[in-house]
Amino acid sequence: MDSSSDSSDSEMFEATLAQISHRQIVLFNEVAKLFLKQTRNSIKNYLVDVMPMYSEYEFRQHFRISKQLFTSLAMRLEVNEIYTRLRSDKRLPATSYMAIFLWFAGHEACSYRDLSDRFDIAISSVSRIIERTTMFISSLSPEVIKWPSEVKKREAANFFNNKCGFAKAIGCIDGTHITIDPPAENKDEYIDRKGNMSLCVQAICNDEKKFIDVFVGFPGSSHDSWVFQNSPTYENLSSLCGGNIWSKAIIASVGRPPLL
Repeated sequence: MDSSSDSSDSEMFEATLAQISHRQIVLFNEVAKLFLKQTRNSIKNYLVDVMPMYSEYEFRQHFRISKQLFTSLAMRLEVNEIYTRLRSDKRLPATSYMAIFLWFAGHEACSYRDLSDRFDIAISSVSRIIERTTMFISSLSPEVIKWPSEVKKREAANFFNNKCGFAKAIGCIDGTHITIDPPAENKDEYIDRKGNMSLCVQAICNDEKKFIDVFVGFPGSSHDSWVFQNSPTYENLSSLCGGNIWSKAIIASVGRPPLL
């Protein structure tokens, strides 16, 4: 009796262990599926196989700049501290940084997920790439967005005089808005006239449609005239436009004080 009972208990114990082991294996497999990297549906080798095939026109349509300028910016990024301080065995090529950033900047409805699929990288990487490239592009602004020399002022004045009869004008000023996620405090101040949360942007361009001055920061509810009167351009208008025979003006829309 005892021997038979011991044998039965042993068999039940083994069966129970087998059942538990089977459940553990099933559970392990299910957990593994959650953590194992799944194959993503994305465009493969877009940068290597597709981009080089674009014509100059197609390239400008997608990235908004010429191939030559794209290459120049990528080369400058490659030697910039923002890029060089990254681990060389982990970072993507500088051309990838520029392509991802320009695609995002040039396509209004583009999301991080769209970029992730197109360039076959993780969404978290997309976020870091855009942030770093934005910092790099911003660092170049003093070289590009700058007030014209006296020679350039005269050239602009001649253009505006011949084109539209505005004597001694050196540029055109206007405002726009950048949609933002508002800060936690004073949200209402950022609601613009269209009901969007935004920041005001004041920009002045020359006769070649290039920015010569940009001022950003006031909340979206601010009026154009208020933004202008509190900008560095207004404070230094006399010296910027010149106080001699070559005194210049800036063409402005209705809503701003005289810009002489």
